[in-house]
Parts: sequence; structure tokens; C-alpha cells
Amino acid sequence: MLGLGCGYGEFVYFLQREGYAGAMGVDCNAQEVEVARELGVTNLHCVEAHEFLRGSLHEFDFISAIDVLEHIPKSEVPEFLDLVRPTAPWTIPLPGAQPTGIL
Repeated sequence: MLGLGCGYGEFVYFLQREGYAGAMGVDCNAQEVEVARELGVTNLHCVEAHEFLRGSLHEFDFISAIDVLEHIPKSEVPEFLDLVRPTAPWTIPLPGAQPTGIL
């Protein structure tokens, strides 16, 4: 499992505590990654999501990108989705997004 834009690693930490020892996080903010490591989160990488996905040899069972998409320039969103889409099931929730009521 992979957390893109993991920040302080809350979701990665949760996964690791639930037994997913191979859960991995990626964030480009070195300070947040360092704090996460100090708090005991392991398997973190300080790198841009695009760069990580392009060079990753890993296969993931699931990818989360919680509150990430709004930080990606509009012109780069198609490439980001192309890198994520074929890799694994994923979720990309957006802050402030209103539910549509469609299930």
C-alpha cells in the first residue's frame, strides 16, 4: 500500500499498526517526512509523487492520495492520473468536495 502526499504519515502509520508492514509513504515536504520518521513511521520517501511513480519498481495493492490532487498543477493532472491509474486500486479524495448522492 502506498500513501502519496503522506505528510506526517498518519495514514501510513495506521496501516503499519494494522499489520501492513510494507506500507509506504511519499511526500515532497522534507520537514513533514522527518517529523513522521521521528514519530516512528517507517518506509517513507521524500520525493515528488510523479518522480516516485515514474521510477517505482513496486507494485501496490492500493494507493491513496488524500488531499493531494489540488496541489498538482492542472496541466500535470492527466499525467498524474495516468501514472496512478494502471498501478493499483486508488482513492483520491478532495477537500471540500460535495458528495453527489450517486452510489
